[in-house]
Amino acid sequence: MLQLSPSEFLSSDIVNGLDFVVNLITAIGLLAGIPWALTNRKNNKLAAEISKYLHYYVRFAFLILLIIPCYFLTYFLQQIIFYYIFNGDNINNNFMPYPLWILSIFISISLGLSFVWILGSFTLTSTWDYAIHFLNYFLPPQSRLNKKLQQLEIISATYGHNDIEINVTDILQALIVDNKVEIIVSNRIFTDPAANQVKTLKVKYKNGNGEFNMEFPENTILKLPHNE
Repeated sequence: MLQLSPSEFLSSDIVNGLDFVVNLITAIGLLAGIPWALTNRKNNKLAAEISKYLHYYVRFAFLILLIIPCYFLTYFLQQIIFYYIFNGDNINNNFMPYPLWILSIFISISLGLSFVWILGSFTLTSTWDYAIHFLNYFLPPQSRLNKKLQQLEIISATYGHNDIEINVTDILQALIVDNKVEIIVSNRIFTDPAANQVKTLKVKYKNGNGEFNMEFPENTILKLPHNE
């Protein structure tokens, strides 16, 4: 395996290329953000859009960081499986069991991808539901974890006054915990698209096999799923 010192790694073409891409994206973001802010300043859409995309950007950045420990974890597992479990030895006595070597790599990659999926699904959804559902595939029926995938899904959600509304579907979906959401409808959560006006949150959601439409005035309590 290729080994690089910290100084060699920082000066490598990969790091230089990533540095160029980050600088390019930053420059484009600044140049595009200024006219966008001026165009949409009256409806305060910029703050809402930045909050939404930054929210997922941070999550994806954390998910990408998981690849680094996953690489070392996979390599470490492969060494353990091949050398200690399968008693492999590709140095002494010219003994090179290729089938066991390939099998050890396959097992370690499978375990590494499972690790990324379990933590990655939690990172992107803020719930362990999907990870539990995945683990249940490998457990006998009597030992399965008693938790199902989320049945509550926000189809669409808007927040505003009359025609001045912003899309808050992703924000509301991210607030679902244990198949329910309970919040106070306010500008602190969704920003203020219409200053000095009483806003309304309009929600279309799916729970089980049914779809429902609800409206919640500003400063009222939202509870989903509602008692249909």
